[in-house]
Amino acid sequence: MLSHVLVPLDESALAETALPYALKIVKPDGKITLLSVIDVSEFVTPALYPSAIGPGPVPMAGFEEEIESMRTRRTDHLKSYLQHVSADMKREGLQIDILTKSGRPSETIVESANKLGVDAIVMSTHGRSGLSLLLLGSVTHKVLSTAGCPVFVIPAKKEDK
Repeated sequence: MLSHVLVPLDESALAETALPYALKIVKPDGKITLLSVIDVSEFVTPALYPSAIGPGPVPMAGFEEEIESMRTRRTDHLKSYLQHVSADMKREGLQIDILTKSGRPSETIVESANKLGVDAIVMSTHGRSGLSLLLLGSVTHKVLSTAGCPVFVIPAKKEDK
């Protein structure tokens, strides 16, 4: 059994399927850190894409404050989400830490795992392959390629036909 496990969550039911597996591999006195990443690509700035707002000078007055306000609201929302998800696990006596960070999801997950010194990352995947993986990318695939610790990948359950 492991002492410290990182579980990245993105508010999806799919991501949350990793939780029971994390609970099975962590020691009874171990720790689980739940991480949500605010994807920096969610916040487009007109300085980077001036053509998106039309011709002429880029109106920056107040824009940076609005971006920061959006980021703060998103961070608060994710903290609330993680607190909700962790509530049942905490009632069972487990040590659960919650963490929100901004960045590119795969890079931020790996950097967080390294900084925290976790024994493993437990995360789910859509199970994409081939062209779908190439076109859409995969946070899980990137984490697998760059993580310095074991990564337990929980596949999406296929619907019965």
